[in-house]
Amino acid sequence: MFRYCKLLVQEFAVKVDQGFLIAVLSMFEMSAADEESRRLVAFQHDRQVVDKSLRDDMVHTTAGTAKNFYDMLHFSPLKVCIHYVTGRICEKS
Repeated sequence: MFRYCKLLVQEFAVKVDQGFLIAVLSMFEMSAADEESRRLVAFQHDRQVVDKSLRDDMVHTTAGTAKNFYDMLHFSPLKVCIHYVTGRICEKS
């Protein structure tokens, strides 16, 4: 068990353009078939959870979790500079 935790986070800058955001968002898009299969798997999981007793689920949940308690948790000042450009970012070398 830890008593004191201190994290030092340095300043950093992020430059993002519209093309980059669109490319990142397109990576996470799902097709209709993927969405349907995800819903089916989630529904089957929900059915399995409903069939189990609440006491069994409680014992399983509390046995597998370890908790850390801190007397003092300190984060250093954090500064993030975010620049958004609607066009493309052209860096000069």
